[in-house]
Amino acid sequence: GNDAVAQNINVGTGAAARVITMGNITGATELALNAGTGGIALASTGAGDITLDSDDTLLLDADGVLELNSSAGAISIGNDAVAQNINVGTGAAARTITMGNVTGATAVNLNAGTGGVEVTSTGIGDVVVSAGDKFTADAAGEISLQAAAASDFTTSAGNLSLISSAASVLAKAHDSFDAQLGNATGNMYVRVDGHATAGARKVKILNTAGTGSLPGEA
Repeated sequence: GNDAVAQNINVGTGAAARVITMGNITGATELALNAGTGGIALASTGAGDITLDSDDTLLLDADGVLELNSSAGAISIGNDAVAQNINVGTGAAARTITMGNVTGATAVNLNAGTGGVEVTSTGIGDVVVSAGDKFTADAAGEISLQAAAASDFTTSAGNLSLISSAASVLAKAHDSFDAQLGNATGNMYVRVDGHATAGARKVKILNTAGTGSLPGEA
């Protein structure tokens, strides 16, 4: 079919079970499949698998959409026991990388061994964790929350409890700044006024919404 005549070429299309072989693995043998706008279709029916095996690099690259789907089984990436890294979206281009969906009982599991799990956002990019139900942070070791700017820990309903079952609860402020424990409206609090001079530091107790006295007061 090397002449310029627009007629189909059929190879092994007769309705009989057979093995159809093209090319060989000797030396620099190469197999090239070329197509125009009609594309290339590889189809296997029934229990027949399609296997692509390369002893060197295997590249899948598309100028349009690239999809990987399965209608009857799990989609596995890196599921063999070979210690090679897996990179997703690591190309140096601004993009949105999405995992999972919010349909029904969909779940996303992130598992790690002793290497741990790291979530990092640089520049002005925030890290947001949002849960429609309970959010639980549980560690067999230390939990550390650190920030380089003013921060808050707020609940819009219910109590906010800080409980230590085996040691003290410590709240500390810089020597020159106040430490205050009170209600949301600010009309009831216990406050330690900070000052650079130790003798100028004061402890204040305020309750403008009720009555009460300190021990020893009338």
